[in-house]
Amino acid sequence: MYTSGDVKDVITDLIGSDINSNDSVINNLMDNGDYSSAVNILGGVASSLNDNVNKSSGEESKQIREVIVFSLTKVSVTSLDDLDLVAGVLNSATSISDELTDYTQDTALDMYSSLTGVLSDQINITATNKGEESVGLLLDGLSSMLDTNTNKGSEEMEITTNHSHVDTTKVSK
Repeated sequence: MYTSGDVKDVITDLIGSDINSNDSVINNLMDNGDYSSAVNILGGVASSLNDNVNKSSGEESKQIREVIVFSLTKVSVTSLDDLDLVAGVLNSATSISDELTDYTQDTALDMYSSLTGVLSDQINITATNKGEESVGLLLDGLSSMLDTNTNKGSEEMEITTNHSHVDTTKVSK
């Protein structure tokens, strides 16, 4: 039987211990240009995290999600198939809002912006409807990030209003 420490060690070997790790399976694959295998491994790790929510340390999960999202920024996305693969893993890695650091959220939003540019370029090049799935993936991810930021903003607003008096004035046109 594996312990949570064993699993963490395996994940660390696969993706590294933090965003500055250079000696991991993922980095070796990316250095050798095997982005597809690297992204598939990242997707497996993200799915595993999602399946085991509340079974591991929140801080460990945050750190792993941060590494996954940061690692995805290194992937060269040049086709709709690449985009679909990366967007799917990005969506999976960012699907649990309580386990996202501000850095992870900012990096994910930058990635969605970049992927949207790739989508636009690819649709112009291919002139087909093949981009519909890609659009759906990007919208799902952006929607999730919007929900995360809305929830965080609501929590911060609640904290602020619970600790100080807030004057509200109705503004009409």
